[in-house]
Amino acid sequence: MILLPQQKPSSLAQLEVIAPRLMSHSPVYQNVRDRYRREKSGYDGERSLNYYFNFLPQSAIYLHGLRVEERQYTFQIDHLILFPNFFLIIEVKNNAGLIKYNTETGVLKCIKRDGTHEHYGDPFIQARIQRFKLKKLLEPSGFTVPPIHTLVVFSHQDAVLEIEGRQPDLIISQRLPWRVSELEQKYSKPIFSNEELIYIGKVLKNNHKPKEVDIMKECNIQKEHIRNGVWCTNCKKYIMKRINRNWRCPSCKHKDSNAHIKALEEYKLIFGSEIKNKQAREFLQVPNDIAKRLLKKTCSSYVGERKTRVYTLS
Repeated sequence: MILLPQQKPSSLAQLEVIAPRLMSHSPVYQNVRDRYRREKSGYDGERSLNYYFNFLPQSAIYLHGLRVEERQYTFQIDHLILFPNFFLIIEVKNNAGLIKYNTETGVLKCIKRDGTHEHYGDPFIQARIQRFKLKKLLEPSGFTVPPIHTLVVFSHQDAVLEIEGRQPDLIISQRLPWRVSELEQKYSKPIFSNEELIYIGKVLKNNHKPKEVDIMKECNIQKEHIRNGVWCTNCKKYIMKRINRNWRCPSCKHKDSNAHIKALEEYKLIFGSEIKNKQAREFLQVPNDIAKRLLKKTCSSYVGERKTRVYTLS
């Protein structure tokens, strides 16, 4: 049972619309594009495990991307799976190349195809911190805190693991069903009934608080460096023009009478849900009367009159 489905992080949703609109002469252009690639890679890596989850017991409780803010116990877990006999934390890494890990030193090194390499901290430290904070969150619930096991899973299809020493909990994604089967044998004694497991899952879900960020502010992006216009909803390469109550792409000739809706959704992600006629006119690149008509048709509500009117994007 999936109690908390996977959701695209707010930061990634913003970066997806900001990166293509950010002008190349912006001083933060490369930083924004690099961050977008990192976050997309991480999210794609987490999603790629969905295929292997199909081979796990469907009676388990799944909470994806659980984030809890509980005083000093704020934590985020890529995947948390609740079994009757143990809880499983999965920390996902999406690195490609040769992954070398030393069990004694905790040093993890990634050697890429071009020969370059990067060093990372011990991935189990983060997983153990998550386990500690989850345990502290569960202790006041009145239920017995079960064994909480942690796995570090490399999800990239080009990842090759080379482990110095013995560490069965550092695996590639293809090994996940087999490792879970081994853990079910290790923790063979049931602790919770199905009803209790669902209750605990709902308690955790109720504590879930997605992280909200303002990418424009966080990355120090200037508003004037964001390109205005309605992207073609077909080729997604050119700005469409408003002609006779329709949007037309000058390149692929695609027509879409509702292309402005997608553009206003992007505006909401970039600048927020409030918009004035002047802002819509500039962003959509249309005359005042057309901007006014499109806002009235698209927005859920507004306050104020004439020049002071502020619309709310739904």
